[in-house]
Amino acid sequence: MDDKERDQIRDHAWKYFQLHADQRIKTFNFYLILCALISGALTAILKDASDIRVGIPLALLLPFLSFIFWKLDLRNKQLIGHGEQALKHIENLFEVDDEADKPHLLKIFNCEDHVTKGLKRSTPFFTYSTCFHLVFLTFGLSGVVLAWWLLGKPFP
Repeated sequence: MDDKERDQIRDHAWKYFQLHADQRIKTFNFYLILCALISGALTAILKDASDIRVGIPLALLLPFLSFIFWKLDLRNKQLIGHGEQALKHIENLFEVDDEADKPHLLKIFNCEDHVTKGLKRSTPFFTYSTCFHLVFLTFGLSGVVLAWWLLGKPFP
């Protein structure tokens, strides 16, 4: 493979990675906006409605959306991983010598993977996935708990 072909393949892999990484962040932002709107509506219902149980469907929407967006996030992560693997392979084609205990600094994706694995072994480490999934879990459980609480309220 000549340099031009390698550059074209690298550009293709980078665009693929970039597309799905950007999609992941945009999807999560959209999820947060939806949850904020639902939470605001629930707050208004709890404050002003004559029968607060009308908020039960909205409360149950939170765990439903959390599940859907969690599944979307898992798929986005998988697609990003394909791009990362391709970029790591392309990095390994470059003729730079690795250091004794880690990839060469110019092999950004390989080096980052090595550093992340070390951090995961030595400290409590939160990846994007961990943080996103904690948010999904928080909104999902909050919706279930709120719906359960609202079900127990007496009819006015």
